[in-house]
Amino acid sequence: MYQAVLAKLKGQCLWVALILHCFDAAVDHRSELVVLEEGVMRRAIVLVNFFKVHQKAIWSQVIRNKQALSLNPLQKRVARAIIALEGEIENSILPISRVAEQANSAMDERFRIETRSVGKTASSLGFYSTHTKNKKARALVVDPEKLRKLKSILERNVRNVPNVRE
Repeated sequence: MYQAVLAKLKGQCLWVALILHCFDAAVDHRSELVVLEEGVMRRAIVLVNFFKVHQKAIWSQVIRNKQALSLNPLQKRVARAIIALEGEIENSILPISRVAEQANSAMDERFRIETRSVGKTASSLGFYSTHTKNKKARALVVDPEKLRKLKSILERNVRNVPNVRE
């Protein structure tokens, strides 16, 4: 997707050069029908390269946000488990095994998820893992800001689900 944006940006460089040329002509009180100078084209290239760098940052942010806004069922399940265990978070640490236990509670045996899958899914939600204090188990690092964002994302996902009964 980013390559398509870059291809358009290359073509738009000519338009940027033309706009700069017209600005220069207006400022200098001369006709815009004169030949476009090399310096104008260089300035246009500098501007387009600036746009390219920032366009890449913007697209990566948009893509990341779009992924975060549309959680798959496993992500929703793990997110709900993390939120349900908010009171058990100590020093921003929550054992992954505890999240798995919560995510699997009241689930049929066929639909249970392994601790490893919970860890990977939590990672896709923006959390990273570490070892517990005793170094025997893996745990999620759950800072308050990420937890707040997770609640917001989950709330948007639930609100955007159409009512089947309508």
